[in-house]
Amino acid sequence: MSAQLMEMSSKLAEAEANLEPIQDKLKNFEKAEEKASLELSALKADNQRWRQRVNQLIEKHQKISPEELLKAQNESTRLGKVVVQLQTTVKNANINANMLTSKLRSAEDKVKTKEAELAKVNTIVTALKEGVLCVF
Repeated sequence: MSAQLMEMSSKLAEAEANLEPIQDKLKNFEKAEEKASLELSALKADNQRWRQRVNQLIEKHQKISPEELLKAQNESTRLGKVVVQLQTTVKNANINANMLTSKLRSAEDKVKTKEAELAKVNTIVTALKEGVLCVF
């Protein structure tokens, strides 16, 4: 019996020696698991805060009433039409201005031609008057 007890004692000592590194590994894994668990909890809390912030921002920007939104859209459409009308008016005014500028240049050229003709006629009239005066 004593041999069996000795054998069992040695097996127990051996098992305890093998158990110690396994217990150390288990403690390390438990510490790592606790750390990961704390980190996960912190991330979940941070996620919840961001989710609340996003919801606040969405609520803040959706506070425009549907009537105000429709009114703003109608005003935008109306102003867009006004812009198109004004652009058309400006375009037509530019066309008219160019046409009038062309007519003005043409009229100025005619005036210069008529002035030149008048100067010739005046010269002839002056010459004739002098000739008439010389004749008498």
